[in-house]
Amino acid sequence: MENFSHGLITILVDVQTDVHYVHSWITSGGGGITPLLDENGEVIVEKPI
Repeated sequence: MENFSHGLITILVDVQTDVHYVHSWITSGGGGITPLLDENGEVIVEKPI
């Protein structure tokens, strides 16, 4: 989890698929979630450490 001046960014991992997601929340009233991609544009799928 990373705080910044206007919100929060978190990396989430789906426990069934092991897909990693970036979740952002903006204090002014918005947010979103998207799959985390590697340098080749592929979805990151790995068990968390």
